[in-house]
Amino acid sequence: MQIGRGKSGVKIGEYGNEHDGGGTLGWIEPACDNPQWIMWFTSKGDGLLYTKRDEKGGIIGDPIRIKSR
Repeated sequence: MQIGRGKSGVKIGEYGNEHDGGGTLGWIEPACDNPQWIMWFTSKGDGLLYTKRDEKGGIIGDPIRIKSR
């Protein structure tokens, strides 16, 4: 799903992989041609923000972890 128009919006998706250990539920990323960040959400309410991606869209480096309360 996309929120906003064209390349100025963001894409939101469901993933639902409860078997990855973190219980990843979904993600959000910019709707541009070459998004440089992506945020994953876990079933615990935490967020994992990756700020750098390669040319194929794969993540690079360690995430910034955002803990839920």
